[in-house]
Amino acid sequence: MNGLTYHRFRAGSRLPPIVKRVLWSFVLVMVLAITLPSTADDFADAKQAFDAEQFPKAIRLLRPLAEKGDPRAQ
Repeated sequence: MNGLTYHRFRAGSRLPPIVKRVLWSFVLVMVLAITLPSTADDFADAKQAFDAEQFPKAIRLLRPLAEKGDPRAQ
């Protein structure tokens, strides 16, 4: 790696603290936005299967949610 490339890398790692906080907040929001709806969809699918008396399917969908601590699934 030549000196210029190394210098660009080092300069990029010196972000002001406020920028770092904003970036981490954005990452956190994106992770939650991606993971929470899938859990809600899984619970809705499990409830629909339970109501249709498809108990093996309901258990297959509810078990991972219950193991993660979802009180509705427990």
